[in-house]
Amino acid sequence: MVHNHPAKDRPIWFIGTVRIDPLFQANAPARAADPRAATRALGADATINYRTTPAWAEETRRLTDGRGADLVIDIGGASTLNDSFRATRMGGAVALVGVIGGGKLEIDVLRLFPQLIRIRGIGVGSRAELIATTRAIAARQIHPVIDREFAFEESAAAFRHLKAGAHFGKVVIRAA
Repeated sequence: MVHNHPAKDRPIWFIGTVRIDPLFQANAPARAADPRAATRALGADATINYRTTPAWAEETRRLTDGRGADLVIDIGGASTLNDSFRATRMGGAVALVGVIGGGKLEIDVLRLFPQLIRIRGIGVGSRAELIATTRAIAARQIHPVIDREFAFEESAAAFRHLKAGAHFGKVVIRAA
């Protein structure tokens, strides 16, 4: 998804199921077959479904008039990181928050150096950071997008739903 930053009119690209609005006024595509309508309803200016658009890095460049994204949040790791670099603008950043596609890959450093792309691994953080983040989320009344809730007894069905990749937002298993 590409969304213009309200203060700087700069596109920001996110990969994965992330919602950071209203802090950055940005949303991300989920794994739904066609997440466009729901993502646009959350404020996106443009969306790219990586399943139907395998060349999503090039599409990001097209949507940003060749400039690329300021920030790419990559959850795929080895399976998506080089595409994330291609989607990132000169001087932009890639935040690596997951490695669901594997942890080892060959990186094209000749692409990184001239583009001045910054790479940052994002971990879970400390207890103090979690408390600060929780307070910021509560103060700004940020709520996750919930696709579907399952009772604990339906956990197997919840995991099948998640594995199918047709969800938009979080899949919740109620413990009580």
